Amino acid sequence: MNKNVLILVFLLVVAAAVGAGLFLKKGDNTTPQSGPSKDQNTAEEPKGVGPIAVIPKGTTHSFWNSVLAGAQKAAKEHNLEIFWTGPDREGDREKQIQIVEDFIVKKVAGIVLAPTDAGALVPVVERAAAAKMPVVIIDSDIETDKRVSFVATDNYAGGALAAKHMAKLLRGKGKVAVIKYMAGSAS
Repeated sequence: MNKNVLILVFLLVVAAAVGAGLFLKKGDNTTPQSGPSKDQNTAEEPKGVGPIAVIPKGTTHSFWNSVLAGAQKAAKEHNLEIFWTGPDREGDREKQIQIVEDFIVKKVAGIVLAPTDAGALVPVVERAAAAKMPVVIIDSDIETDKRVSFVATDNYAGGALAAKHMAKLLRGKGKVAVIKYMAGSAS
């Protein structure tokens, strides 16, 4: 298994912690993913793969604890080291940008990033890609094609399901408010 494949396998295991309904997207093509083949599972891990940075939107929300648990499990299974660092609070774009920049300087093998802002983190993601660090985006997409993959829940399908259920509960009458997560976020 080459370095990029190993990193992608790791990232897919991390993404499994995000929840059900995941998809992997490269460019504009969305395709369901399955686990590695039996031969890939038994292949010897390559030597010399450096640490992988996993950068959540924040470190205090319980959702990110499940992502951390998935990252730790995948790291153990693939004999990899991870660095888990994120801003204390979700929405701290400047802190997240600084964290990504720090990992570029440290020359990690790859970066898993849940961007707090679809536009603000583009320059650092593009710098990481230019430095030959594969960047996988999780949870919310980013406005660049310099990522190698995007892994998230299908929010459109989830919203449609929620709307259908709410319409049934409200018997087709009443008012519903839609609240966006955070300005700048692709969630």
